[in-house]
Amino acid sequence: LYSSVEFGRRWQVVHERVAPNRFYWSKMGLDKEPGLIHLETSISEGQALYVTCKLQNCTDANKGKPFPGYIDPNSLVVQDEYVFVQVSAAGRPIYYVSAKRDVFTPMKLPKYTLPKDLHVISTDENRVVAAVQEWNQNETYNLYVSDTSGVYYTLALENVVSSMGHEGNVMVDLYEVAGIKGMFLANRKMDSQVKTHITYNRGRDWSLLQAPTKDLRGNSIHCELPYCSLHLHLHVSANPYTSGNIASRDSAPGIIVAS
Repeated sequence: LYSSVEFGRRWQVVHERVAPNRFYWSKMGLDKEPGLIHLETSISEGQALYVTCKLQNCTDANKGKPFPGYIDPNSLVVQDEYVFVQVSAAGRPIYYVSAKRDVFTPMKLPKYTLPKDLHVISTDENRVVAAVQEWNQNETYNLYVSDTSGVYYTLALENVVSSMGHEGNVMVDLYEVAGIKGMFLANRKMDSQVKTHITYNRGRDWSLLQAPTKDLRGNSIHCELPYCSLHLHLHVSANPYTSGNIASRDSAPGIIVAS
């Protein structure tokens, strides 16, 4: 990882062996000093470290180690006021969270949950929305929502569709609408069918989408909830030739374009 000096005329090494895309800028009001960066550095095949240091002066003497011990590679996520890392013990991952740069605490999912994979989806408004794949799931994830500490989680929606992306990354078929806080769309597998659900309150209540009453030609569409509902393409597509993804913008709150 390099940083530029004199508007890019000179470059200096910040740190070596930094994991791709696992470096984050400091946040005003959360990190004690400006110009701090959070990064994950690779130690060996299965071990990494989470370190913090000043951009212009990243020496061993002034490096911070907010998490004691090694973490799993590619597991550091710094988002808003939360920091997440993962540590595997006896083949099972343990997920840790730090809120407001405080000490790390294991994330506590409901009693009988056995997670084998976890993705942080959103950290808006002091809540964490996480997608968790449990031991008995292969192509779906369950959504959980946390309290403000990011430690305790409750189930919000089961069996959200997922697929593997081109680069081996997992895509969960969940969309956070821009411009309106707490509004999500999710494609959920129900009795071998996939149905689109919407929430307006960060996963507390979900409902199916009402289809329009007429099509483009003005012909009537007979579609009564809950037997028939509107289904949207979010991220995961069963058919690679379907048109367009879903789109929304902060600058146009309330407008969603989808196919």
